[in-house]
Amino acid sequence: MELSARLGAKLPFREASDILATFLPCHLSHEFTTLRHRAIAIGKRLWHEQLDYTDRPQLELPLEGDLAREVVFTVDTAYIPLVRHWGGRTFEAVVGHCGRGGRGGSAGPLFAFEGTHPAELKETAALALKEQGYAGRGEITVISDGAECLKRLAGMLPQPAVHILDWFHISMKIQPLAQMVLTAPERHRCFEQDIDRIKWRIWNGQPKRALAMISSVRKQLSSEIDHCVWAMRADRLLEKLQTYISRNRSSIVNYAERYRAGQRIATSPAEASVNTLVAKRFVKKQQMRWSRTGAHYLLKVRAAML
Repeated sequence: MELSARLGAKLPFREASDILATFLPCHLSHEFTTLRHRAIAIGKRLWHEQLDYTDRPQLELPLEGDLAREVVFTVDTAYIPLVRHWGGRTFEAVVGHCGRGGRGGSAGPLFAFEGTHPAELKETAALALKEQGYAGRGEITVISDGAECLKRLAGMLPQPAVHILDWFHISMKIQPLAQMVLTAPERHRCFEQDIDRIKWRIWNGQPKRALAMISSVRKQLSSEIDHCVWAMRADRLLEKLQTYISRNRSSIVNYAERYRAGQRIATSPAEASVNTLVAKRFVKKQQMRWSRTGAHYLLKVRAAML
């Protein structure tokens, strides 16, 4: 049964069943539905059984600069195709890590589940904190791309807990503007310096000043939007960045200070896990559509394997 679940978690059920039929004479290739039921059954067992963590001493040290004081959640969402008769095209899944330590260290154990229900988020986060030896003291940080369901996670955790906007997603909003510098007209030769100033202000935790700078640059471009394609595209990209920063201004911190201290500023571990856990099995090169229940339990199996 465990072998069936492992293959079913990695490959499409029909393909996994054909492989088992090749090596196991007792297995028939048309029994792919049995393999699917076995994989889901193990996912249910992983989800419902009581997790028993051994008590461990608190890891915080009296040193203020100790990176192990901070428990960091790096979380991201992924979209999975939904079966047609359920209505809608996709549904969300949450993938993340919870660990201690700074940048470059272990991101901590992986967790994943279907949906973004608050109760599910809170319960999963509590189990993750317990596994990290959290005993009511220390810093808790949540890093995400700014999705509303993930921003609420910081409020569900023991306080004080803060939410940080992922620097990678900020830089991805700035990168197209930096590329437009290469095609900027001569009269906009200061555009590169303006973009650098905006990036520097966000990097140093000054969203208010960054928004003021964006507004100033857009005002300079406003007179040319109607007759200059470059100005129209630049203004559109600036508007997207302005909206993104405005919606998440309370989650923008001094990234330069955290980076120099060796702390995490991005959700790169969660991004990599989304690709490994969700994209390869549920989305990429897959013609399947999934029910919420089936995806939920199969995510548990794949996360346990990883």
